[in-house]
Amino acid sequence: RKIPVTNVPDYSSSSVAQGVFAHILEFTNNTGLHSQSVFSGEWIDSKDFCYWKKPLIELEGKKLGIYGFGNIGRRVCVIALAFGMDVLCFSRTREKIIEYIDSLPEIQKHRVKPVDSDTLFKECDVISFHVPLTKETEHIINRKTLSLVKPSALIVNTARGGLADEGAVKEALVSGRLGGYCCDVVEVEPMLKDNPLLEAPNCIITPHLVWASKEARLRLLKIAENNIRSFLAGKVENQVNSF
Repeated sequence: RKIPVTNVPDYSSSSVAQGVFAHILEFTNNTGLHSQSVFSGEWIDSKDFCYWKKPLIELEGKKLGIYGFGNIGRRVCVIALAFGMDVLCFSRTREKIIEYIDSLPEIQKHRVKPVDSDTLFKECDVISFHVPLTKETEHIINRKTLSLVKPSALIVNTARGGLADEGAVKEALVSGRLGGYCCDVVEVEPMLKDNPLLEAPNCIITPHLVWASKEARLRLLKIAENNIRSFLAGKVENQVNSF
């Protein structure tokens, strides 16, 4: 009926990318765990000037896989490069990755490369997912793909819970087939009490919040307001349908 439909694009990409690394760093450094141990008195009772309850992992030199290379994936890539990581990227639009690599400074070009899906699962130390939930991507994290990963690998899912077969993820974590799983999303939200991830080791879960920084929420409202003002002024912005 020639009714324009608009959306609010790219309002939370920076917040989500930051959230990805909040998860990664919690897994590698266990900051929360060690802070809790200090407040429980363990440092006071320690005979040494320092201690750690889990091994600490350095990101520099590790391989980060980015599954999906839209606005969020590109921002995650920027942060990974700042940490000294090498980045492998998979996207159905490979040319976008090539264009991005061409835009990088010469010193960084060799640290980012497009790969196929299997290579991403096999070679990466950390894999972060940034694709929508579709028939093609549903349960892309499954027993088959999990059989390809390094036993020490960390998977981060801040996209959609349905990308993961959560039962298969739990099995991989329990068996040691997978090093860790961090997610901000689950298949059914709010989370159900029988979600298998609640009983999985080496699993970090946040309640679908990485998009929700104050800055991102203000940006969302501002763009939505502008969409309405533009429509009333006769110039539709961020239209997603055509007629």
